[in-house]
Amino acid sequence: MGRSGCLARYHRHSRAAQCSDGVPKVSKLYRYRVSRHVAADPATVWDVVSDHAGMAEWTPFRKSIVEKPGEPHPNGTGTVRALYLLGPPTREQVVEFEPPRRLRYMLLSGLPFRDYIGEVTVEPEGTDTRLTTELSFRTRIPGSQFFGPIAIRRGTNGAARLAEKRAKYRSY
Repeated sequence: MGRSGCLARYHRHSRAAQCSDGVPKVSKLYRYRVSRHVAADPATVWDVVSDHAGMAEWTPFRKSIVEKPGEPHPNGTGTVRALYLLGPPTREQVVEFEPPRRLRYMLLSGLPFRDYIGEVTVEPEGTDTRLTTELSFRTRIPGSQFFGPIAIRRGTNGAARLAEKRAKYRSY
């Protein structure tokens, strides 16, 4: 029994945890943040993190495609991206796009989360960049929250490595 005094169970039809009295149980909001220095200029870092079709280059996903381009910028607000790892894709939509500094996205389908919002921020740090990724969500399946910190750490580090590689080649 939890602190609220109700036994929660997973309903396969409603896909929501509910207490024995039928009232939906609200799961905890998980928040994760990764921030790191990138030895590349902010424009190069922004080019990497805002290229949705190129995400397979720096994330664990095997394939990334843009299902629907944003307007007026094709990678901007309204963009729907599909990210393939195993099975059905993870589909996300860009909800805020402020080049060359920030983008926010929400989950449409493909992961056992709800209230899922991600944010990527690119800030100048001298001649280099501070790249920050934040993720918040509620789980649908207990224990699935442990994938959040792994995913954003791998994604942030992958984006940083690719941006540094591109910056190095541009300097020659």
